Amino acid sequence: MDKATMQKLMDDARGGYTRDQLQDIFDEVCDPDNWKECIQAVIPASDFDLADKAVCYFTGGGLEIVKEMEHDGEIFYDVFGHGYYVHIGA
Repeated sequence: MDKATMQKLMDDARGGYTRDQLQDIFDEVCDPDNWKECIQAVIPASDFDLADKAVCYFTGGGLEIVKEMEHDGEIFYDVFGHGYYVHIGA
């Protein structure tokens, strides 16, 4: 595979976000003791797309919305994602 093709695949995998953007939100939602574990977090609904892309990028699978909540007029999602271990079959 040539470099241009590889770069296109990586760009597509990031969903239009930079790696730094993905890393920043992933650090907020992953288990700080072991990032490869399942993910359970409450996030602003406005961050869902970015968080979903980040979790998919780093673990191989996305997030699902478990519950929607409202607090002070802002919508939040309780989200869950199978971690890296699950996605690689460990």
